[in-house]
Amino acid sequence: MNDLVVPLVVGLAGLLMIALSLWFRVGRPVLMSRWMDPWSEDWQAERSVLLGLPTAGAMLLCVAAVGAIPEWNVLRLLVVGAMGLLVVPMLYCLTAPLPLPGFLYPAWARALRDTREERMEALLSELSDGD
Repeated sequence: MNDLVVPLVVGLAGLLMIALSLWFRVGRPVLMSRWMDPWSEDWQAERSVLLGLPTAGAMLLCVAAVGAIPEWNVLRLLVVGAMGLLVVPMLYCLTAPLPLPGFLYPAWARALRDTREERMEALLSELSDGD
């Protein structure tokens, strides 16, 4: 029983991170949609909500699974393989110059991002016409 306490706590932390990221994605109440700024891009917040939290939560779930099943070598190998796959979105999340794909955004955030980009393009074209 004592051997399962740490994996249980780590697994619960992973589930909490995934649940929090899903709550942020829904954007209700309005306080939970603050990560998506309508006027300027906050790349850290967007990357954290869309990739960072869910990937870190899934990694914690994998760590908890590895700790909880010490004698099932095949299952542990599969979980370690899943952790290896989760490294890709985590590295993508940490690489700031790479744009986030549109499919990661929920519909309300995608519309907000599109209007933000349209405003930026209009401002830039207005500034370039002024020269």
